[in-house]
Amino acid sequence: MFRRGYRLFGAASVLCLLTAVVHSIGNVVPPPPDPGIERALTAMREARLPLPLSPSIADADDALGWTMSILLVLVGALGLLHAKAAAEPALLRPHAVAAALATLVLAALYVRYRVVPPLVMLGTIGVLYALAATFMRPAPALR
Repeated sequence: MFRRGYRLFGAASVLCLLTAVVHSIGNVVPPPPDPGIERALTAMREARLPLPLSPSIADADDALGWTMSILLVLVGALGLLHAKAAAEPALLRPHAVAAALATLVLAALYVRYRVVPPLVMLGTIGVLYALAATFMRPAPALR
């Protein structure tokens, strides 16, 4: 796991796990006391979506928040497991490319919606995975 690109790949995977922890904390910490935020949250709790079980918009928002945490754990854990199991960089490189694309697309989404914390975290993770893919080259054959 310590050959070219592996450290960057491992760092990106660990950062995914750390981001999941921070995101999960954000899911449970109450918002700052602000009348505007409280009005918006009340409206979200009262507004129901026309779906089975009639979830509130707040329910859907909470579910999506936890989904993000769980998927970040999945990406990070699978990355670490794959890095440990992959004997050749050529086997790990497609994972790095896919993870880079996914996290950079998510970062672009947060640019669109102007949400800075996940933009910074996912952008950093995406760059680390992209650099890992760039530096992962098969070892030269011994002659």
